[in-house]
Amino acid sequence: GASSDMVEGKGARTGHLAEQNQWKADQHGQKGSGAGGKGQGSCGHQGQRISHPWINAQIIASSDLGDMQQLLATVMSHLQQMNLVNLSTALHRICKLSACDQNMQARLRHHSSFEALLNTICVVLSNSDPAEVQPQSISNVVWSLATVRLVHRPLLE
Repeated sequence: GASSDMVEGKGARTGHLAEQNQWKADQHGQKGSGAGGKGQGSCGHQGQRISHPWINAQIIASSDLGDMQQLLATVMSHLQQMNLVNLSTALHRICKLSACDQNMQARLRHHSSFEALLNTICVVLSNSDPAEVQPQSISNVVWSLATVRLVHRPLLE
């Protein structure tokens, strides 16, 4: 389905126009602030591997804008390069942004980008050495799921 395509990296930047427009419309007047935008991914064209701390900085900066659509776009643009710390930070920031809005939480639980993030976390966790998984990452994932009232059985197993 669409989620498996996203995990494989196909359509990570396309195919979500309608969903992005819905998020943008719901942002209470925060329509296209121009912050971030296409320039954020400029490191990728240099042919060098993007650093995990840099990805975390991008996630945090995008989250600080308070724009869910921008945050999801940032996460999707880096999803294939993320480690578990990046993934758990992204999930935490997304869920924190929706913490006080039950309508946003309901939409988020069915959003293809959110599903792709959860599926990627499952894959990374299943391929990780348990001794190398940081407890803070697991804590962030569980807190995030509880915050949006989501029981994601594959992730919790």
